[in-house]
Amino acid sequence: MRHSRIKRSLCIGVFLVCFCICVKIVLEQADEAIPVVEDEDAMETETRLEDLPPAQESVMMVRSVEPTIGIKRNAATVEAGGSLDVRVFFDPEDAPEDAVLIPELTEGQMRAAGAVYELSLCCGDQSVGVTVEIVDTTPPVILGAEDLTIYVGDSVSYRKGITLSDNADGEISLEIKNDSVDLEKEGEYPVRYVATDASGNVSEEEIILYVLERSDLEKEVDELADALIGELVTDDMTKWDICYALWNWCRTKIRYSYSAGERTIYAGAFEGLHDKCGDCYVYYATFTILLEKCGIETMEIRRVGGTSDHWWNLVNLGDGWYHCDSSPRRNGDHYRCFMQTDAQVQAYTESYPEHPNYYVFDDTLYPERGTEILYGE
Repeated sequence: MRHSRIKRSLCIGVFLVCFCICVKIVLEQADEAIPVVEDEDAMETETRLEDLPPAQESVMMVRSVEPTIGIKRNAATVEAGGSLDVRVFFDPEDAPEDAVLIPELTEGQMRAAGAVYELSLCCGDQSVGVTVEIVDTTPPVILGAEDLTIYVGDSVSYRKGITLSDNADGEISLEIKNDSVDLEKEGEYPVRYVATDASGNVSEEEIILYVLERSDLEKEVDELADALIGELVTDDMTKWDICYALWNWCRTKIRYSYSAGERTIYAGAFEGLHDKCGDCYVYYATFTILLEKCGIETMEIRRVGGTSDHWWNLVNLGDGWYHCDSSPRRNGDHYRCFMQTDAQVQAYTESYPEHPNYYVFDDTLYPERGTEILYGE
């Protein structure tokens, strides 16, 4: 009987040992069977299941995939010099209000035809890569192409006053097609300007060159002007020096008198150079002929309003257009209108109410004027 109890106890002990070994093996295998999910493109959330039986307790990784921004396309082309709108990547009605492109392209980058940029389109805490290519299909613009008038035997500067602009950076070439022009024969000749930008876009403008025979009056004025310039101008003078010398000669050597002469440049200049007297138109015309013969840009400017007409010059010496009036002031008036800004001539006008609208003009008719004070206060 006693032997039988001992044998039963040994059997129970062996069973418990075997059971513990089996439990340990099951737990170890359960830990190895539950994988950890690793995915750089997925958003991982760690979840511990507290209520699992001891044999299944483990760390589990649950995948949560990030949503995609609803773009229609991930590449776009934009015209050089324009603006980049984030809506180009969406259907118009689907573009989120908070969608932005990073980094923002600069004005210079937007003018770089052929450039390709990799950007991030961001919306909230989401982003997606997009590509932008800058293209150039816009032809260059030719400014200042206007009909020209010269006299038989004169030379002509086709490029004078011509400027070129383009929506993209890069060199713009200008070809002048004037094969039919004969400067020794009176006539009307077509001249074509052909501009080509760096992307190969082409634009054209056509003008008419009028070649005229000189009248006896014009020939005499040219001779008088050439002789005077020979006295006043030397090779070492700057444009500023030349302009001042011609302006001062007109101001001091022409006597002011009311003129009933013809209002043409050569008729007015003849009175100024030959008769050395005349009104403000004579001063303007004489100064104009002298400046143009010296290669200095000038144009007529005329008063608006007031009780009488008044003419003077706009002059460009390379620093922009400025007012020059070579007609003299009245006794006691020491104002010198040489290379003056709009502000300076306006201040003069306001300070002399007895000369209403003296330098009032329609500024929309003229190129932009310089604002830096070059002469006087």
